[in-house]
Amino acid sequence: MDAAFNTQFMNLIKELQRLYPQDSDLSLIRKTVFAITTTYPEKPRKLFGRYIKPYEQHIMDRNDTFFLKRGADDFLGDGKTDWSGFLIEKLKGMWTDMDEDTHHSIWLYLNVLLKLTKR
Repeated sequence: MDAAFNTQFMNLIKELQRLYPQDSDLSLIRKTVFAITTTYPEKPRKLFGRYIKPYEQHIMDRNDTFFLKRGADDFLGDGKTDWSGFLIEKLKGMWTDMDEDTHHSIWLYLNVLLKLTKR
């Protein structure tokens, strides 16, 4: 379960890196997530379930307006400035540059990650 989640999560980050190869922050996020998954494989899935799952319906509805109007603090709620908040803010900044096919792919990744948090 954790391995499948971590694989999909890393694939999402790799896809973002492919789309934005000049963005060095994505490389840092990828390295950080890799280190965390190596040491605490359950951590990314648990954090995603804790902080993102409450917004599952907005993800299922592909409600990008909901996400774009909120900052990472709204999702994390406790002032975290770790990799997860950083990734949320990066994704928000990239969203307007992405085409509809890319939006579709991101929504699919988020849906798969939500399903994997339920296992």
